[in-house]
Amino acid sequence: MKFDETKNNIHQKYLLLETHCLVVLDAVAALSDAEFNRQHKTGKWSTAQILVHINHVFERSLGYINKKMQSPETIPVAGLLTGAKSTLLNLALKSRLKFKAPKGVDVVPEHIDFETVRMRLLQNLNAVKHLIEQFPEVYYNKAIFKHPVAGRITLLQTLSFLDAHFLHHEQQIRLFLNNRQ
Repeated sequence: MKFDETKNNIHQKYLLLETHCLVVLDAVAALSDAEFNRQHKTGKWSTAQILVHINHVFERSLGYINKKMQSPETIPVAGLLTGAKSTLLNLALKSRLKFKAPKGVDVVPEHIDFETVRMRLLQNLNAVKHLIEQFPEVYYNKAIFKHPVAGRITLLQTLSFLDAHFLHHEQQIRLFLNNRQ
């Protein structure tokens, strides 16, 4: 059935996202507090700030979806254009293009400790997992999330975005890890 295939795809996409997050957390766990909070370049975010931003994106996305699920009958059905916009968004995130973070997810502290960021990311992953486990299959074709650029996308497309967004920033973190002295 279509629902079974979509459910499996959603679960697989979540597992991929979770794996990417856990691998990066493991990679940055050995950084000193100073390294964790050092700007990668002048005027650029530190690893800590990037991870805070990622947490903001998780939380805003989850908040939006949870709000929409209070009145699911008002959520539009996703169309072909939805898939095309989602694909373009994810391709853009895989490119070397630079993006300005939308308001609300662009505010990051100057300093934050690793354990606070780690715990928050793990909580957010758990919240995403809970969402997909509780998400009614009859809404898999609904455009549940409204991305600031791509517009409305489905749950599966939202998970794809979250993973592509994470990987976009992982590149920055990996570059810093590889070049630090």
